[in-house]
Amino acid sequence: MNGADTVHSDDPKAPFLPLHDPIHRSQSSNSFIKSIFTLKSFFILLGPLLCAAVCLGVNLNNGGDTSRNMLAVLAWVFTWWLTEAVPMPITSMSPLFLFPLFGISSSDDVARSYMDDVITLVLGSFILALAVEHYNIHRRLALNITLLFCGDPLNPPLLLLGICGTTAFVSMWMHNVAAAVMMMPVATGILQRLPSGPTQSPLVSKFCKAVVLGVIYSAAVGGMSTLTGTGVNLILVGMWKSYFPEAKPISFNTWLFFGFPLALLIFVALWAILCLLYCRRGSSQALSAYLDKAHLKRELDLLGLDGNTLIHNPKQKTARGKTNGLEQMQKLPWNIILLLGAGFAIADGVRTSGLADVLSEMLDFLEHARAGPSPGRRHNQQHHHGIHFQ
Repeated sequence: MNGADTVHSDDPKAPFLPLHDPIHRSQSSNSFIKSIFTLKSFFILLGPLLCAAVCLGVNLNNGGDTSRNMLAVLAWVFTWWLTEAVPMPITSMSPLFLFPLFGISSSDDVARSYMDDVITLVLGSFILALAVEHYNIHRRLALNITLLFCGDPLNPPLLLLGICGTTAFVSMWMHNVAAAVMMMPVATGILQRLPSGPTQSPLVSKFCKAVVLGVIYSAAVGGMSTLTGTGVNLILVGMWKSYFPEAKPISFNTWLFFGFPLALLIFVALWAILCLLYCRRGSSQALSAYLDKAHLKRELDLLGLDGNTLIHNPKQKTARGKTNGLEQMQKLPWNIILLLGAGFAIADGVRTSGLADVLSEMLDFLEHARAGPSPGRRHNQQHHHGIHFQ
């Protein structure tokens, strides 16, 4: 601080705050102005501007003001989602105040979409994934099954089947993304025992590729068999209940009887393709020197297991110890959960506002697109429903 800015405490008229140079004030004001006029600020304003443009300049035939307002809100929300000018959780929560503001639906109805049964299933799936990760259940299950399928001598196709089967089984009961994230460290932990770099043989390299691809695809295949395995199945349940309320709802057992046989066939085909492409002759001898049952048993002992069971030995303390439940809840992907809630809220808004009927009427021309109408018939179809700008 220079002498002009120095204020003596003995002076009774001295201000409490330090004095600044006018040059510094002008520089700070210029930087403030530059921070306002940025591309991000433009995208933030673009959403409300597009919403206002739709409300003032778009007229939907056979659609009321509610349908037009719903289209305007979609333009606002999708603009923020695409540009990422506003954080995704905030954008996902925008229907909570935009829908009541534009008269689309009440705040209670919108908030009810954020705690739909499907979202509760997703939330429970992620909580289960955190619990499995916290107690190393995924590693214990993977190592036990891998030890069972390892074979003596080492059989690479059976070992690949154990790793992929474990991933598919875990993915059946939790989100497939969470299952892939948990099982990939298990696979890489097994592959870290193998040589890498220039000393790695082509047979070992091919087996490593088979394990990585097997874990990724097995997580996707296993998620097909249950409703909780993937978010797409849960979205289907929500859409089915929303658009077909009179139909029989899709239950967990109904989907399991439909999806599990199909997923099993795809899994067997996946395993066979990986074995044909990556498990060549001689891979057993190349892997047996680095990967055997002794390595797997040693890792199981380090996890604090009593023998080869999944019963935790109370005499040994886990390395992580006790953690706060609030810290565990903070690890949940709340942005994904809010995004699903926004999706259900928008789907309900499109249906209740009548925008879905307007958009479906605009696609009536597809009925005659295959055969093609005659000239006279085409003349009678000049009048159609659509979006017109005022």
